[in-house]
Amino acid sequence: MCVSLSDFGESIIVCVQNATILALVWTYTKAGVVHAGAVLAGFAAAVYAMAALVPPELRWALTWVGTSASMMRWVPQALTNFRNGHTGCLSTVTVALTVAGLAGRTWTFHQNGDTPMVRACATSLALACVVLAQLIAYRSATREHMTTLKQKRA
Repeated sequence: MCVSLSDFGESIIVCVQNATILALVWTYTKAGVVHAGAVLAGFAAAVYAMAALVPPELRWALTWVGTSASMMRWVPQALTNFRNGHTGCLSTVTVALTVAGLAGRTWTFHQNGDTPMVRACATSLALACVVLAQLIAYRSATREHMTTLKQKRA
């Protein structure tokens, strides 16, 4: 099966977006600049591999590069929410819109018969749904947490 740039090109964009998000998150948390730089270097290598090194018959597998970045984006968030018992200042609207977008992308790829991309998008969709479910489940605990934070700052 020969795969062209148009078949996996979106994965490059998604990979770069997710790497940027990860770099920003890690830069502004304890992980720091070194981890952010390592992530960006890893994704730069993956993008290079997508563009130059991978034989055309194996390019379908590169859809998982973007998915792994998405998993690295959602899994730490879900684990942090679970550990804290609340979701902090995470936006329900933003996560819900992300879920809707991923659902649309999954459906579009399904309609086109692009099985590797359906799997990749469905994996990201499932992880985003976990975080959305946490936002709903932890709503009252989050409200209490945010109220406590406001009282401490006042």
